[in-house]
Amino acid sequence: MKNERRTLKVFFLILVAIPFFTFNSFGAVPGDVDNSEIIDLRDAIIAIRVCIGEISSGTQKAADVNNDNIIGLAEAVFVLQVVANLRDSMSNQLPFGFKAHDPSRLVEIEPGTLGVLTTTNSNDQEQNSALRMYVIDTDTENAQWETWEQWSFGEVIPGVEEWHLPWMETYGYASDPEDEFHKELSVVAPTFYRSDIIYFSLWNELGGNAADENGKVGAMYRAIYRAVAEGEWPDQEWMMEPYPVYYSDTGTFEAGMPRGIDAHVWDDKDGQTYMTFGSWDPEGSSVIQIAEMDEETGRIEGIAPNEPGYWENAVNHLHPVATFGEAAFSYRHEDWYYLFLNVGSCCSGVNSTYEIVVGRSQSVFGPYVDHQGRSFENYYDYDEQNFPGKSVLSSSGRFIGPGHTGIYEHPDGRLILTFHYYDGEDGGAAKLGLRELRFDNEGWPIVFELP
Repeated sequence: MKNERRTLKVFFLILVAIPFFTFNSFGAVPGDVDNSEIIDLRDAIIAIRVCIGEISSGTQKAADVNNDNIIGLAEAVFVLQVVANLRDSMSNQLPFGFKAHDPSRLVEIEPGTLGVLTTTNSNDQEQNSALRMYVIDTDTENAQWETWEQWSFGEVIPGVEEWHLPWMETYGYASDPEDEFHKELSVVAPTFYRSDIIYFSLWNELGGNAADENGKVGAMYRAIYRAVAEGEWPDQEWMMEPYPVYYSDTGTFEAGMPRGIDAHVWDDKDGQTYMTFGSWDPEGSSVIQIAEMDEETGRIEGIAPNEPGYWENAVNHLHPVATFGEAAFSYRHEDWYYLFLNVGSCCSGVNSTYEIVVGRSQSVFGPYVDHQGRSFENYYDYDEQNFPGKSVLSSSGRFIGPGHTGIYEHPDGRLILTFHYYDGEDGGAAKLGLRELRFDNEGWPIVFELP
């Protein structure tokens, strides 16, 4: 208390020099109390005046830095540290804006080192063809993200030859690395489960089309695979497990089951592991599902390690949660389960209409509803203007078509939302975006720019 009184006295003479006024709202950046988009001494002064009761704190607390829903001394100290260069801003610790598509959530590789997975074409275009892992040393001043691992466009992934390539031959795909169909083998939509376990989708559109034309109706459209890192960082070697965790083909769609893409594997507070996955097609089906996972094998319950992930073997452990959307991400906050989805269209640069929306439920398997009580189930009218879901992030300025949610729990207690966007000032190139995520007084997620 003595230190607080001393701090208040130091600023009292400065306070009288600032005109008296009442604030009704605060900035969209933590620490930016006056909503000027700059963190400076004025923010500290206003926070002190709120603390001693000279002005109202208003109703919006977006400048709150310690999640106590109060503007006061903590914000003043934070601002002074930033102004005095004693505290790096989050945006300096975690720069963003490099080319990336379908990013994973951030994970801690080791203390002080963060990693993120993305898909990108090997020549840095926005096409989804190669998997990359980027890392950053957050303890180093002005650190930048560096490419650590890459499975390139057309590359034979370690482990793919055991089951996948022979399967391609069986179904009329070409397994010759020089064949055009094999060159279209793409690694897309990666996700971290842990720093040493990842899931991703593997697909081959041209080969699949050829297989269908040849009457191979069981040709895989997309499948979700798991890869495990052997050894210790930074000398890890990744090995793809030979059999897909989930396999989707034309028969899968006819049965109303989802395609194998956009996996998010996560643990609930009780230790149960789930996989949230799926995407739009087929229309009129339960395209987003949550699967119960075997924590020992990392596969869907009911599917053995030495067999492909056919939905028939796991049907009792698959739970439909939405009939629209893609790039699903599950997150539990307090007593609520939140389901983030993308609606609109992606992958069209500045013409993309992607938007992140959210619903919630008090049960992991739903029903999920939005802030207006609209259900995520049994909605088949694909009108972009009327999708259920409370909007979390949509196009704004250069940030066009934000999508593919990930959430990282920062050691200081803040939540960092990862997503990709199409840069309206760089020809629509897909890039990594970061925002801070919080929950409002009614328990709905809202996002802010990083301070």
